[in-house]
Amino acid sequence: MAFSGEVLAIDDEYRYASAVDPKVVLTTSREPSAKLKIFLKEMRLMFPNAQRINRGHYDIKKLIQACKANDITDFILLHETRGNPDGMIVCHLPFGPTAYFTLANVVMRHEVPDCGTISEEYPHL
Repeated sequence: MAFSGEVLAIDDEYRYASAVDPKVVLTTSREPSAKLKIFLKEMRLMFPNAQRINRGHYDIKKLIQACKANDITDFILLHETRGNPDGMIVCHLPFGPTAYFTLANVVMRHEVPDCGTISEEYPHL
């Protein structure tokens, strides 16, 4: 927000709310474990219009620049410690805000008894 009290377009992170469908990219920390890869697949099913990308050896700065160039609205990075997912960074592009969430006691969908499949149908937002 500007000091004069007026709201600039750069300050309003909700300017595209309900006008443009969100495009979400999910990725992991480098060299993810099998458990983190499974968790990433499950997280992709939770967000409509989300794409999962393999990070490889790209650094975060290059990934964010590529997302901005392709009109991605949100970037989510999943992190692990000793094979257990323990952190999630959510960045709203192009200017933020960014939030860090700590994950504890993550249970995968296949570990829950009598759990059905997740629908991949695009919801009406």
